[in-house]
Amino acid sequence: MAAEPARGVSCVIILISTHAREDFEELIASSPARGFLPKSALSARAIRELLDGDGQASAT
Repeated sequence: MAAEPARGVSCVIILISTHAREDFEELIASSPARGFLPKSALSARAIRELLDGDGQASAT
């Protein structure tokens, strides 16, 4: 039997790809995702920036 998620718990979707943002711009815009990160920029810091910001983390 699968456990049900706790009430009040929400999730955030972050899209991650080896492809450039430009390759999926329309899909990203129409998705429920908080934002997009290219794999080359994936880090804990980039995720925090994306969650705290406007859906676009800097590629540092």
